[in-house]
Amino acid sequence: MELGMRDYGRYKEVFDNLSELKGEAWFKALVNRLAVSLRVSTAWVSEYHNASDTLKALSFIHNNKYHNGISYSSRATVCGQVLDDRSLLSVENQVLDEFPQSKAYLERFKPQAYLGAPLHDLDGKLIGVIAIGHANSIGFDEKTLDVFRLFADKVSVALQKHKREEEAKNKELQLKGLIDGIQDLLINFDKDGDVIMTNTAARNHLLWKQHEPDRPSIYGFLNKKDRSDVDRMIYKLGKSKEQDSFLYFPEGFQVLAATGETLEVEGTLNRYELNGKWYFTMVLRSMIQKIQAEQELRSLVDRTQYLQQELEEVKVTSQLIGESEPVKMLWQDIYMVAHTDATVLVFGETGTGKELVSRQIHQISNRKAKPLVSINCGAIPANLMESELFGHVKGAFTGAVSDRKGRFELADGGTVFLDEIGELPLEMQVKLLRVIQEQEFEPVGSDKTMKVDVRIVAATNRNLKELARKGEFREDLYYRLNVFPIEVPALRERGDDVLTLTRNFIQKFEARMGRKMNELSVVQKKVLKSYHWPGNVRELQNIIERAVIVSKDGHMDLAKVLGIGAVNPEEMEPGDKALTEDKVLTKEEMLAFERRNIIRALKHCQGKVSGKGGAAELMNMAPTTLSSRIRALGIRKGIYEKS
Repeated sequence: MELGMRDYGRYKEVFDNLSELKGEAWFKALVNRLAVSLRVSTAWVSEYHNASDTLKALSFIHNNKYHNGISYSSRATVCGQVLDDRSLLSVENQVLDEFPQSKAYLERFKPQAYLGAPLHDLDGKLIGVIAIGHANSIGFDEKTLDVFRLFADKVSVALQKHKREEEAKNKELQLKGLIDGIQDLLINFDKDGDVIMTNTAARNHLLWKQHEPDRPSIYGFLNKKDRSDVDRMIYKLGKSKEQDSFLYFPEGFQVLAATGETLEVEGTLNRYELNGKWYFTMVLRSMIQKIQAEQELRSLVDRTQYLQQELEEVKVTSQLIGESEPVKMLWQDIYMVAHTDATVLVFGETGTGKELVSRQIHQISNRKAKPLVSINCGAIPANLMESELFGHVKGAFTGAVSDRKGRFELADGGTVFLDEIGELPLEMQVKLLRVIQEQEFEPVGSDKTMKVDVRIVAATNRNLKELARKGEFREDLYYRLNVFPIEVPALRERGDDVLTLTRNFIQKFEARMGRKMNELSVVQKKVLKSYHWPGNVRELQNIIERAVIVSKDGHMDLAKVLGIGAVNPEEMEPGDKALTEDKVLTKEEMLAFERRNIIRALKHCQGKVSGKGGAAELMNMAPTTLSSRIRALGIRKGIYEKS
């Protein structure tokens, strides 16, 4: 099938006829005209989100029917190739055979042919993709390609305008939400006292006795004395030579509340100039609300502390970089579950990036605008756990000098990440189960039931099913958490990803330390791929940082940093020698090497496991993880105490 273009003016009409439409309606009409004009079954325009590396269809039409809510990873579709190449991509036949990674997303529409072009903003930044598909093979002639490029240029401009309008709209809504969410009474008025704008709190709490239908007066809720005081303050501000100035009501005054009662308030009066005219903003706060506001401020401080803690705990995103099959399957699981509210259990060895998986799920989910609050169940003392999770009221226990919101309440509308869930005390597991099932709890010392809307993502490096069998973890909680399990692959299962990650870490530490490292040698690559990485990506990052620090003339001695070079080659056991050879270790060989490596570390540290100078510190492992591995590998004290 040949698609020739006889008349370019015909396609100019496509855009001229859309001039009256705006926003999503414009994009819907555009893809419809595009499909009709080029006589294809499918057409779409997708917006690219760089942060999550995803594409979201603004408009998608297939066989004259629109499809909404289509979101997909650029990694798993032919559109990703368009983004990578930054150029028009034409596939005239068997597109699914040529791009098998797109099968999961395109099989529903079964196109044989594909034509896609990138969309850029004025700075050349990628902002989306425009594409068409057809059920049959198509020969795209030059005129077709030229006209499609014309469509791409026009849509780029429209998409950039759409993004700006969306950003402006969101900012306006955020500002309105901010103003209306403030408990203080905000009143904006002109020099004659006519009210121009108020926030929700002012409209709900004040009694406007004197008013016209649309222009109430600032004096409508004031008594005679306070009107005179406000007049004097307006006059005083009017005499000020500063462009913007304000005064504080030092003694406060009384206003008439909507209930008819008198309300004691304090506040400020601000003056500003706009278009040559003076305007005033009065901010009022009741003395009762002041106390409540102080409590809210403490809550915000708590939230800020949690968020700062979250920022400090964010690990490098390179942990999920890679092209290995296990990583591709991991991304597939993340995208599959992210847009649902299903509870997720992330499991895997220490250092694999379980916390990062939880962040990716949250960032892709519909809850991304709300908080992601993390709780390390292994780091909080058992006697403080309930207060941390559910908050407490003043006087609930010694030291509870004020009310405090727990992390579940802070995460309302968002996601709670329960790290090291296997360390949660049994008595707390019952209360967590209730929150998961009923979405409600009581703060410590309170009889008031709090309702929340949170999504649970839990993570562990322990076998919860085995713990449940032993009675160390509630079986019912295990099944509630295990709705959608995601396994994070160990680094040794990710093949060449270890080299990709290494290069990323080298670039990071080169920039931080102002050094330049040599390219990885064949021997270094063998060492990296042969080592079993018990600490996974976290261990790799620390090893590379250490190797860069002690490097000489750009050369990193990875074998020495890993401790391999410290062993006499003649004395190395077969499993150890394999680390310097191009050999893949079996599971049994890896376990045997891990056992010997831990024994060497324990001997080096005189049997000390945790603390300063302990084997856990030497091996860059969590003490709890090392203790668990010592038990699992049957390493008895007598073994490593021998000389």
